[in-house]
Amino acid sequence: MIACVIAGGCIYLLIDKTNFLTEVLGKEFLTIATWMLIGAGGVMMFMTFTGCCGASKENESLLIVVNNNTVYTYRAGNLNNNKKFVEV
Repeated sequence: MIACVIAGGCIYLLIDKTNFLTEVLGKEFLTIATWMLIGAGGVMMFMTFTGCCGASKENESLLIVVNNNTVYTYRAGNLNNNKKFVEV
């Protein structure tokens, strides 16, 4: 659901030529940022749809692919995070 909101909001920003964000951020930066968010929203929608289809069909291989992609995405996002966790 959030992926649809992100992609839809960014499409609206691309279509609406008289928004306040163009004046604040600049047209070039806003265009690049909205296209990147549309791509991220599309990937999230695809992964959600794939996981839903795998769960409804009880297809283990499809669920393993979705799970592995989720884990790899999480790890890629934390590559530059060198902070150590403190155990309590």
